[in-house]
Amino acid sequence: VVLDGSNTSGFQRTMLIALGTDDSITETSNGPVRLATLCLEEESAYIEKSEAREAFYRLDRLGIPLVEVATEPDIHSPEQALEVAEEVGLMLRLTGDVQRGIGTIRQDLNVSVEGGSRQEIKGVQELELLGDIVRLEAQRQLNLLEIRNELGKRKAKTTGFNRIDVTTAFSETNSSLAKSAISKGHRIMCLSVPGFEGLLGRALQPNRRLGTELADYARVWAGLGGIIHSDELPAYGISETEVSEIRKLCCEAKPTAFILVLGEEHRARRALTAIHDRLETALKGVPSETRKVNEDGTTSYQRPLPGSARMYPETDLPPIAIK
Repeated sequence: VVLDGSNTSGFQRTMLIALGTDDSITETSNGPVRLATLCLEEESAYIEKSEAREAFYRLDRLGIPLVEVATEPDIHSPEQALEVAEEVGLMLRLTGDVQRGIGTIRQDLNVSVEGGSRQEIKGVQELELLGDIVRLEAQRQLNLLEIRNELGKRKAKTTGFNRIDVTTAFSETNSSLAKSAISKGHRIMCLSVPGFEGLLGRALQPNRRLGTELADYARVWAGLGGIIHSDELPAYGISETEVSEIRKLCCEAKPTAFILVLGEEHRARRALTAIHDRLETALKGVPSETRKVNEDGTTSYQRPLPGSARMYPETDLPPIAIK
């Protein structure tokens, strides 16, 4: 079931056309890669733009038939991934029955490293970026594993997290962000995260840090524009005095890491819940996610990765008993 607006019928049809055989192989310089399935799938609506609380779709692509070719997990390097994509794309174009060009051919990448987890990276359109995307995703997972190991050394636990409204700490603020939020009647909520000192600003990919990942969760689950965390303060007009006041209110005056979100109270609380859950998975390693590609080859969180039953926990409806 699809409830995000990208398919007006409420679900996306996929038809299995063929299964791979012993002869379903594409040769690469690093060995053969088996082709697993050939499916016919209907196209979803195209997202024109996405804002914090709204998405705008074009319907002229909806229902166009797509041919989907999936490989077995035989690809072991960024270079081999690019080679396979080029070979399969050429094979499809030689049939004369598929369209060519940006937007008509896309790759979904499943990337994992030893000790990490499978990430589905959706809609890669530019082949020249494909190798970089795989390489940067591997780098992200390795950095997350390093953070997990450091948290283990610190014996960090989410049971020590504290959530509190710290709007009063900004009663005389010079921060335009805080002033704007307060003038709208919004709240400034804080989540103390002991054990994460110096890790919220830890780089995962170029221009992306652990704090950036948490901001993705605040955007997706609560419709907020982002977060502010202690590793980057004082900044944004927030003074050292205000940082100390926040720690008095939320961290027992200890030099503990913390995260701020600004917004309507129910959205701020929802964002902190999502961030809390994401930090809990940081203690274990790398959560499996569906991610979208950024222009520089890095990726951003999009939604949870569906399980083996193809259920999407953020949109699927639970079964309704009929008596």
